Amino acid sequence: MNADYVTAWPLDPVIQMMNSVEAKKRRANVEHVLATNNLEGVRVSAYVASKLEEYAKGTLSSSEVAAAVRAKYGISD
Repeated sequence: MNADYVTAWPLDPVIQMMNSVEAKKRRANVEHVLATNNLEGVRVSAYVASKLEEYAKGTLSSSEVAAAVRAKYGISD
């Protein structure tokens, strides 16, 4: 390992707070989608639920979730 390498860990507290706030927003967005579908009597498929979970974890953006769902179910714009 290079002795000149400087690690970013532990993360700066401000970055940790921003990540925490973003994670909470993403989780709230997912819960809102699930609750809205539940109120409408619509069941979320396992595929969509998995994509929503990836969004909540921050590995997918909302546009990537939408694109994946459109592709899976053949929905065009």
